[in-house]
Order: sequence, then structure tokens, then C-alpha cells
Amino acid sequence: MSDLSARPGPLVLASEAAWFCLGLACLILAQKAGELAVNRLGLPLPGALIGMLLLLAVLIALGRVPKPIDLAAGALLRHIMLFLMPVVAGVLEHLDVLAGQWLPFLVATLVGSALTLVVTAALLKYLLARGPDPLPATAACATAATATAKPAPREA
Repeated sequence: MSDLSARPGPLVLASEAAWFCLGLACLILAQKAGELAVNRLGLPLPGALIGMLLLLAVLIALGRVPKPIDLAAGALLRHIMLFLMPVVAGVLEHLDVLAGQWLPFLVATLVGSALTLVVTAALLKYLLARGPDPLPATAACATAATATAKPAPREA
């Protein structure tokens, strides 16, 4: 039998849902702002990319990730495979086109993967050299970190 006192009440759930909706609205507004910028300036880039860069600039200026954006982005990232499935299905649907363009596709995939690894390693090295984060971790991050942490092996 589970402990009912540990469950959050309806007001807490409604508050979290409101924060999530606000964060989702912020993410959508950032995307729409990027699309507007692309249309107005005639940029040869996707509007979603420009919107993401605008959001990054705002978050850097704030120096933190606000709770609503953290909740919405975290929920979306937990289910990212659902967003990637249509892309995979599209590639499988057009294998005939891919068969004629396999070399550029392969080169783009390999270069993109290598670039991602290099940038991730450089960022990790920079962040580790900088030391501990001066901002407190959110409760969700702290809970996830302790839930997934494995105890150190004991020496005999």
C-alpha cells in the first residue's frame, strides 16, 4: 500500500501544470520570433534555429534558466524520440532518393557527428576547469542526480 501523504495535492499539480504551460508558451514564442526574424531579414536559416539562438541569448543575459522553461524543456527532452520518429520514417520512405545521394548524406552524418563530439568535449573540459556551478541546482536536477547515482564500490 502506498503512502498517500507523499503525493502532491491538486493545487501543487495545478501550479506545476501552469508553470509548464507558461514555459511551453515561452518556447513557442521564441520559435515564432525566430521565424519572424527569418522572414523579415530574408535569412537562409530555419526560423526554429534562429528562435533557439534568441532564446539562448535571453538565457545567457538572465544568467539562469527560469523554472517554467526548465519544466517545459525537460518534459520535451524526456520524450525527444517521439519528435525524431517522423524524421526516421521520412528517411525510410525516401530511400530511393537517399540511394542516389548516399555519399553526401554519409559525409554530412560523419562530419556532423565528429563536430558534435569535439564541441561537447571542449565544453565539458571548459565546464570542469571552471569548477562547481555557482547557481544552486534545481530540485528536479538534484533528485534525478541522486536517483541515478550509483554508490561507489567498497574496497575489501
